[in-house]
Amino acid sequence: MNLGWWLESATWNFGDKIAVIDHDKTKYTYSEYNELANRIGNVLKFRDEIALMTPH
Repeated sequence: MNLGWWLESATWNFGDKIAVIDHDKTKYTYSEYNELANRIGNVLKFRDEIALMTPH
């Protein structure tokens, strides 16, 4: 299991629920967040490195 699997699973179970509230108060559902993650993932190439920043 990886981060992508968890997001996809959450999309199946909670697709229309709020997943993220951005710094400017923009709200994204799990479905919207998954779609955005897929769009970003589609432009990455094999072995591209990314960073994930989370609080604590």
